Amino acid sequence: MMMYRFLFALAIAGLWSAPGWAQLSNNSRLLAPFRSVIEPVRDSTVRVRVNDQDVAIGAIVAADGYILTKASELRSGENITVRFVDGTEFPARIVGSHRPTDLAMLHVDVRNLKPLRFGDSRKVKPGAWVAAIDIKSEPVAVGIVSAVTRKPTGPDAMIDNLNRGYLGVFMTAEDPTDDTGKVIGAKVTRVERNSAAAKAGLKEGDIIVAVNGVKTPGRQALRDALENSRPNDKVRVTYLRDGKEHTVEVTLGEQTMPDRSDIQNRLGGTLSGRRTGFPLILQTDMFLKPSDCGGPVVDLDGNVLGLCIARAGRVETHVLPAEIIVPLIAEFKAGKFAPSSSGTSTSTPPRKDEKNGQDK
Repeated sequence: MMMYRFLFALAIAGLWSAPGWAQLSNNSRLLAPFRSVIEPVRDSTVRVRVNDQDVAIGAIVAADGYILTKASELRSGENITVRFVDGTEFPARIVGSHRPTDLAMLHVDVRNLKPLRFGDSRKVKPGAWVAAIDIKSEPVAVGIVSAVTRKPTGPDAMIDNLNRGYLGVFMTAEDPTDDTGKVIGAKVTRVERNSAAAKAGLKEGDIIVAVNGVKTPGRQALRDALENSRPNDKVRVTYLRDGKEHTVEVTLGEQTMPDRSDIQNRLGGTLSGRRTGFPLILQTDMFLKPSDCGGPVVDLDGNVLGLCIARAGRVETHVLPAEIIVPLIAEFKAGKFAPSSSGTSTSTPPRKDEKNGQDK
């Protein structure tokens, strides 16, 4: 009850309103009363690090070393470690990646861990207070539920990972096929000026058939082949031009054409590279960094509503609901989502094309 009175007084004092909310969401005065709420969950939370840098938060989901975190912040082959609440740090490996939810499962050789106990996000109401958890004694951010669990629509329903390397081509809506009807590649309809593809000499009409020796039969396969890449990575792109096969080395770039809403949203800080295309989301107004995504989110009763999956806007952070996550845990452990050689999930569904096949 004391916490409710404190939060109510804080709101009445006018600290609640924007633009101050960006600073208030992780202000120590507001975070401190949540310590008792998050304490039972902290032991089930880890900090995920890549090459000695914090990239995400993770949640322990099995006592024998299995952890879920945000997939798009990781890359296969990198030095991944996880740090526990007691400060110990252990190497981790990616054992699964699920593109629709942007979840990755890590495994560490540690036993007798405390797995997270998930609740049900559908029971929380708009205006309810929530907190995003780190391994520290205070949450990384607090806020309120601004929209109940829902299915994204329109552009928000489309998967787009801006963390990955950018080729800079547009592709045909229909993938090209051979005489038997078999899809042979992804056909380029336009090459962006000064893009990675333009600098490498790719042209309109080229059909991209492989990346680093991995065949790309269609637009989605090309996107998947680039999913684990980053800007400045060098990749070998094989393409057909006038019936002849060519291979060229391409230094990938980054997407440089944010729309107006992206520009406005970024005024509040960096957004998550992958922030759309989730099957369900619980929307909050928590203000946090992309590197603080991936961990548990609780309500004032300590119920774990899901995992913080993306900083999506200036004052908009999305939670992947518990009811989506729980059924996936056993499938992850069974190897259903084991990463392919290209670093993407082996269970990646096709998606509708929203920009005439714009590359990724």
